[in-house]
Amino acid sequence: MKGGWHRGRRLLKGWAAALGLATFVSFLPLAAHVLLEHLGLVSLTSSLVSMGVFVIALVPTMIACYKIIDRAHVPIEDREARAAGRPATAQVVRVERTRWRIKRAVRRKIVVSVVSPQRWEYRIFVRIELPGEPGYEAEIAEFLLSEEVPTKGDILDVKVHPRLPDVVAWMR
Repeated sequence: MKGGWHRGRRLLKGWAAALGLATFVSFLPLAAHVLLEHLGLVSLTSSLVSMGVFVIALVPTMIACYKIIDRAHVPIEDREARAAGRPATAQVVRVERTRWRIKRAVRRKIVVSVVSPQRWEYRIFVRIELPGEPGYEAEIAEFLLSEEVPTKGDILDVKVHPRLPDVVAWMR
């Protein structure tokens, strides 16, 4: 999985797509009102109907925006590797922590505050062993807690992309 600035670019595109979709849906009631006014059909009932349609359209739009942004942090190649990749084993050669992180978040509930721990992006260099093929080295980028980070020599279960052998997904 590509990390670093590739991840930032994908997230920026996801946010831009979600913002465009939300803006489009927000202007639909205005366009409907202008059209009804042009046809001379503006009334309280037509305004309430257009606002009802807007509220109904807003729910799937918000769900679509959430999905766009949620999927933006994982490249399509990584999703394909997880879904249809070839199972393999990988031995950890070395691990490096990058400067990217997901900060600790505090979510206030009515009674209790929930704190999610901080995650750092790690570049994990592994030696891939596919049955019947020579081994090769690849890189995996993952956001992990400090206790989840593998050490040198650990064996990981991975899936290798069917067409792109450099794309490796860690199945943890």
